Amino acid sequence: KTGNNSQVVKIPISALIDGQIVFKIINDSENKQKRSGTGVVHEVKVTTGKIDESSALITDGLREGDLYVVSGAHLLTRGQKVRFAY
Repeated sequence: KTGNNSQVVKIPISALIDGQIVFKIINDSENKQKRSGTGVVHEVKVTTGKIDESSALITDGLREGDLYVVSGAHLLTRGQKVRFAY
């Protein structure tokens, strides 16, 4: 969503933990095309580019299309099963 560079992903600042961790959701639902389902969360260390008051540019660690926790990730633990919708 940030122009031509497909390696950069723009995420809400609320998705970052300690400025360098994002909880990525590994979809374990039968239908991967559905916009809701269940999955397991895993901590991913990310590299950030520009950060402002509402968003952060992730230059390494996430790819376009990855599912990640937008808010409340600080309440989760690695490997925890979650339900998601987007």
